Amino acid sequence: MLRIPDAKRQRGIVRSRSIPSVHGGLFGVRSTTQPCVGQWGVVSSAAMSQPVPCTNCGAMMVPQWDGRVHACPKRKVRYQGNGIDLERFTNVPDSSSASNGPSVSNGKQPKCMNDPCVDLPDSNGLPVVLNISRLVKEKGCLDFFALAERLAGKALFVHVGPQERDQRDAVGAGVIDDLSRRQIVHFVGEVNDVRPYLRAADIFVLPSFREGIPRGCMEAAAMGLAVAAYDVRGVREVVPEGFGLLAPRGDIDALTETMTALLDDPAARQAAAKACGAHVRSTFDERLVYKRLRVLYAGLLNPAQPVL
Repeated sequence: MLRIPDAKRQRGIVRSRSIPSVHGGLFGVRSTTQPCVGQWGVVSSAAMSQPVPCTNCGAMMVPQWDGRVHACPKRKVRYQGNGIDLERFTNVPDSSSASNGPSVSNGKQPKCMNDPCVDLPDSNGLPVVLNISRLVKEKGCLDFFALAERLAGKALFVHVGPQERDQRDAVGAGVIDDLSRRQIVHFVGEVNDVRPYLRAADIFVLPSFREGIPRGCMEAAAMGLAVAAYDVRGVREVVPEGFGLLAPRGDIDALTETMTALLDDPAARQAAAKACGAHVRSTFDERLVYKRLRVLYAGLLNPAQPVL
């Protein structure tokens, strides 16, 4: 757990010629007595005039400590964004063919349930609904399971990701065993490459309760999947508006309605997937993020070029 540095440490940071950064900033926390990681960046850089980048949520902020809410003026926020390697997720070879098969760019990858890299049962022609996350409650795993229970028989529900038994909100082994036994959810476990599973899926769902900017949503959209999720910070930046893909946080009924609409209407699902992919390609290309960071840091290192 990170703690706010003492006064001596703060003075050292302020005098430093380096540009500090913050990872995993959670801005807008209600408590004013327990500053979060992002607020630590505000405090430790209180006397600085340059922005502080948050490497997780993509914010760039010039801190201003006011002793009350650990916040900075809105006009001093710089959003740098986050991104993925689009080439890796839009040109994926088919490992099920000897020639590695053709690759598809900027669209839905050809669905392949026979890929030897994919550990999936036969879906019997049903859509495949995929969730990629750590098996903890914070990531909405219990909500994903509840969704699978409600929509059993309408889709094959698949979870990819590791168990984390040392976490306080870890999903118990008994829950996983029960869902597996009743064939409600197929658990794959941890994998080195999620792309074969994304290609085998039809819908990606992330009912997470808290996110930065979720890479899973970006990667799924880049590979041509419709993305359904809870309407929380970070997720709403990745999922486009106008398609009803976001449900209120914790509202299983609303999420079930969203998923039912996508499962029952392939044309609507395809339109949503196309919109998700277009949004990610235009906004979350990591090359654009690198370019913005280069420009920003060049301005910070050259006082003759003010960034404000």
